[in-house]
Amino acid sequence: MAFQSTRTGFIVKILLVEDLEADAILLSDALSAVGHSVEHYVNGREFCDKLQNLVSANPTSTVLVLDLIMPEKDGYEVIREIGNVGLKLPTILMTAQDGDYLSTFELLSEAFGIPILAHFRKPVKISELIAAISDAR
Repeated sequence: MAFQSTRTGFIVKILLVEDLEADAILLSDALSAVGHSVEHYVNGREFCDKLQNLVSANPTSTVLVLDLIMPEKDGYEVIREIGNVGLKLPTILMTAQDGDYLSTFELLSEAFGIPILAHFRKPVKISELIAAISDAR
């Protein structure tokens, strides 16, 4: 993938699926500050409602940053729906749960052919998140 950014050399469209407002603001502000475009979805249902538009647009230079524990539709359901529509959306997983929980989601994502760029336990270190996105190129 060829990303470009004003500060890091790469512009990435970030699809942020995060239900906690404080976390969403922090992540959005930090990612925007380094030149990325951020679209925030407050839960998995809202994101999945827009999923067909993403498939039609055939997104490039796009990364999904996905919280796994959310109301309405959780990360499991989001990953399943992404896989079912055949979208190979590079993804970064986030959760406050332990490493075994993250490993389960990585295996599920891989089964659907969804590339996992990184996974983080919350609270996410912004510098590590930005580095994972930059490494996606």
